[in-house]
Amino acid sequence: MANKNLFRIGAISSIIQSLFYIITVIALYFTPIEQITGDMSQFVNSYTINPWPLIVMSTSFIILGFLGVVSVIPATAGIFPEKDRGWVTIGKNVALFSLSVTTIYFVWFLATMSERINLFQLGHTISNPHAPMNWIGWFAFGGMGLWVAVVGILVLLRGVLPKGFAAVCAIKTLGFWLILTGIVLGNIIIAEVGAVIGGIIGGASYHAWLGVALLRKASKL
Repeated sequence: MANKNLFRIGAISSIIQSLFYIITVIALYFTPIEQITGDMSQFVNSYTINPWPLIVMSTSFIILGFLGVVSVIPATAGIFPEKDRGWVTIGKNVALFSLSVTTIYFVWFLATMSERINLFQLGHTISNPHAPMNWIGWFAFGGMGLWVAVVGILVLLRGVLPKGFAAVCAIKTLGFWLILTGIVLGNIIIAEVGAVIGGIIGGASYHAWLGVALLRKASKL
């Protein structure tokens, strides 16, 4: 079992994450479509006029990833008994790696965007501003969806949290996998539906509930 401090820190981080899930999805809906699906020329024309929604969304992903790696995922893993260590360890490692890759990607995206725009305007060939995102999505939404599914299944089997939390896990997992499907198919509508289901409905509820549950477990130690 995780220690008291880890549960407390994980709880606070999870509650903060619930807010940033909402911020991320709102920022997505204010981001011009050209900055999401357009080529580099369309992206640059739109981004130079209004970069802030995309900057806010990317920053939110970085915060979500950092909090998840340093505290929320380890604290969540600590909820489950020793007999589930195998499944929990596998799921936790997939989640930690997936969030690390995602966080590094968005740090790189923000850090290099101005330079890539300048190079493009100087005549260098840059066709896709989101070039790595097709495979980053497998980590951000595929790998993380798998972790949340593992958490939900173990909640049902072990009863360490109310069964209603398993339903929230299912909603979040469905949303994440819909986002991944939208990315793979290049279908923004599927991805946006997934963002609402997995972010605002599933993500915010999951992390608010988890945060309260971790606080209660910390108080009992």
